[in-house]
Amino acid sequence: MRFDVTTLGTGAALAARGRYPSAQLLNIRERLYLVDCGEGTQERLRQAGINFGSIARVLVSHMHGDHYLGLMGLISSMHLQGRTTALYLHGPAELREVIELQLRVSRTYLRFPLHYATHEHRTGAPVFTDNRVEVTALALDHRLECTGYLFREAPLPASCGVTSWSRSHCMRARL
Repeated sequence: MRFDVTTLGTGAALAARGRYPSAQLLNIRERLYLVDCGEGTQERLRQAGINFGSIARVLVSHMHGDHYLGLMGLISSMHLQGRTTALYLHGPAELREVIELQLRVSRTYLRFPLHYATHEHRTGAPVFTDNRVEVTALALDHRLECTGYLFREAPLPASCGVTSWSRSHCMRARL
């Protein structure tokens, strides 16, 4: 079963050749989660051969530009590529304000819904749970309220056997 992390950017407040602002992509059982989306994230996703439409959720740690300024461009590209499935955005309440403002002033009407979610800023606060992963918050010390995210793989259903072959087979059957 797959649980991969691809580092797309590691934190360069000022983008430079070979350095990209914060963005990490998690592939958990073939579902993609993006943590932070600094400028240049689209380019790094293309280099990694990732289909933007496959990203299920985006989590933004805080509202410094090097962690979210690439998000509106990514959303626009998803729209232009014909995405129709919902995109879930998790982060500070201000994230919604920024995205909605940009959509409004550009008169952009997306073909897919955006679902916004905020969470308590405390370690252990639930962020979301789906059939692949449970994510909780880690309160971080930063100039702005800042959240790290702890991803825990959800257990496989009890109906799946205990051998690696049967667990893998069961997962493919449920995808």
